[in-house]
Amino acid sequence: MVQKTILVLFMLLLSSTLLIAQTGSIDGKATDKKTNEALIGVMVTIDGTTMGAAADLDGHFVIPNVKPGKYKVRASYISYDPIIFEDVVVAAGKTTTLPVVMSENTVALKEVTITGVKKTNTDVSMINTTRMSPLVSIGVSGQQILRSQDRDASEVIKRLPGTTIIDDRFIVVRGLSQRYNAVWLNNTATPSSEADVKAFSFDVIPASMIENMMIIKSPAPELPADFSGGFVKITTVNLPEKNSFFVSYGTGVGQGTTFEESNKYQPSSTDWLGFDNGYRDLPKEMPAHLNSYENATNPEIKKRITEMGRALNKTWSPVDGKAIPDQRFSLGFNKRFKSGSQTFGNVTSVTYSNVSNYDRINNNTYSIYNFREDKSSYLDEFYDDQYTNTVKAGILHNWAWYPANGQKIEFRNLLNQIGSNRYSEREGREWYNNGRYIRSNENKYMNRSIYSGQLAGEHSLNGDNTSKIDWVAGYALSNKNEPDIKRTRYIRDEADTTQYFMLFGDNADLSSQSQMWLNLNENLITASVNFTKEFNFSGFNPEIKAGVYFENKQREFHSRNFGWATASNQSDFDITTLPTEDIFVDNNINLTDGVRLTEVTSPSDSYNASNKQISGYLSAKLPITSYISLYTGLRLEKNTQTLDSYRQGTTIPVNVVRDTINLFPSANIAFNLGEKNLLRAAYGLSVNRPEFRELAPFYFVDFDLNAGIYGNPSIKQSYIHNIDLRFEHYPSPNETFNIGLFYKHFSNPIEMTIMGNSPTQYSFENVTSAYSYGIETDVRKSLGFISGAENFH
Repeated sequence: MVQKTILVLFMLLLSSTLLIAQTGSIDGKATDKKTNEALIGVMVTIDGTTMGAAADLDGHFVIPNVKPGKYKVRASYISYDPIIFEDVVVAAGKTTTLPVVMSENTVALKEVTITGVKKTNTDVSMINTTRMSPLVSIGVSGQQILRSQDRDASEVIKRLPGTTIIDDRFIVVRGLSQRYNAVWLNNTATPSSEADVKAFSFDVIPASMIENMMIIKSPAPELPADFSGGFVKITTVNLPEKNSFFVSYGTGVGQGTTFEESNKYQPSSTDWLGFDNGYRDLPKEMPAHLNSYENATNPEIKKRITEMGRALNKTWSPVDGKAIPDQRFSLGFNKRFKSGSQTFGNVTSVTYSNVSNYDRINNNTYSIYNFREDKSSYLDEFYDDQYTNTVKAGILHNWAWYPANGQKIEFRNLLNQIGSNRYSEREGREWYNNGRYIRSNENKYMNRSIYSGQLAGEHSLNGDNTSKIDWVAGYALSNKNEPDIKRTRYIRDEADTTQYFMLFGDNADLSSQSQMWLNLNENLITASVNFTKEFNFSGFNPEIKAGVYFENKQREFHSRNFGWATASNQSDFDITTLPTEDIFVDNNINLTDGVRLTEVTSPSDSYNASNKQISGYLSAKLPITSYISLYTGLRLEKNTQTLDSYRQGTTIPVNVVRDTINLFPSANIAFNLGEKNLLRAAYGLSVNRPEFRELAPFYFVDFDLNAGIYGNPSIKQSYIHNIDLRFEHYPSPNETFNIGLFYKHFSNPIEMTIMGNSPTQYSFENVTSAYSYGIETDVRKSLGFISGAENFH
């Protein structure tokens, strides 16, 4: 196999070499003869052919794949005298460089006003944006996304170096988990789609609707300080280049999934639309808390416990079936029109997908290392079979209005509905619990509704873009509903190893026979204003920037937790060996010799939380010399984080208030090592604040971890010192190579820890310190030197 691989690589290298040798190229830089400044957009063409190129933002141009010979090359530009190069020799496998130095045409013209929109979705524009940015950053353009066939933002972001995404919503940048990363959509913060951790559902944004995506990796005054790994900025399309209408349908098969067995939680009639229609809701007759019946002295009232148990949805076993091929559908239109001197644009799209997936998971947790046997010691040794069906429906509706030169108003909207039906089946051993054998399962349905809307504007105050104001007002809503999560657990009989029985006790256990209803609502209001001013002091052109930011995030979380226990000491334990559907029948649900429903919801299982921030910054971009540029500034953040709940298992209130004022300095310096090379160094202070779930005294049993997780109201925020050093090389307008080092020092980082000696109970704590360092590189190489491969990178 190795020999074949080497042979294939050798043949590819040989063929590439032969192709390279067949053609040459012409490149150069267009400049103004008087000022020596780069001329953007100069057209360089070869007479008698259709070959040519336009100069980029730095004046560079490249005409690839030119056959060997002599040519007449013409350079032209509005208001400049054209240049003709006679007898330009192009040799195979070589590059001919032309110095395009142009003189301004002095013929007077009447005033001409040109209004245009800068393209931000092309490969060249993205590379130039990265190069000209004062920050350490990297991005992907809409042009590259369209070529990649990626379906949504979760697949797009995987293309960025140093970035990993888990379950389509948990982003890892530079090895740092989602808690150290931030996501903004169209220059506004996004609501979290999860109750436990900071997360953004990247899978809700169709790839075709992305203008560009960038990850900023060094702190900056204009960015919120609560990121240390990466600050992800996603921009959706708003002004189309032309009018169009599109419809697409796609299908696909997954190895090991499609046409194979696919168990699922009994669906409601609207699951295919991404939401539950009430099929899994609690009965309307259910009291605010079941203990109002349990504590009653009247026998007739206590009987209602049995009635409530029998009224619950008793579909415990999954629905058997075969997974159909994945279905994906989208339609939309792009509209661009003018009214006088004003330009309008509208982008609208509707997307739908229905996808199935099967995973066979080796789910193990470990204790201390066994040096005698030279292997890890198991806590849990499980094999999980997970069947997941995910439905996504979304609408994107964006408007753009360009009333005059230098003015822009945008209105962007994104609405997504996601439904996920997952059935998990587990078999294995709990070694921490005397190595007992278990069989357990979980029926879980979850639907999420996410809306994000922004009204934004950009305004040039004097017509020449030296003074600008931009602003954004945003609103976002996130709802997550998990109705009737069902769990069961069977344990193998010690005497009869072929027999398993369902585990019941005198009290309910959420890790065994249980049913839970969880609901989260989050509202987010944001607003920001930025002012930018460029100065010109006899060749010294600094830029000053200042702005303010406001954020108000409100969250409500509620859960109802029920379990099943023995009715009394006269309970018939013979029923525990029956299949689940046969155990939870009406005859076995009683208060005498069967099983009974009990509620274990406590006041700590709900909380209300908020995060309010008012911040401002001042920054300066200083061209110290023609080769050195410094971007530095200071950010002030007043952040108030509150949470109201109750101490675990009691009615004692817990009121968390974290009111802080912090200054966050940052500095980014760039050394221009020639036309094609840059060296960057950066430092910045950032913060990591506790998540609402980490502060809440809420106890939740995580099926995947086979453990319970407690919040900790006493944890505090962590501070991080960030240092970056990166070298960047730009051999051509659409090629790049960079390599960088980073180091981060954490003070009081927040970590998940084991509680006491229990291997199945976790909470959150501040540890003293930590550090992270690494190296990352990114290479983008055009294959334009190969005939017929001009569009490959």
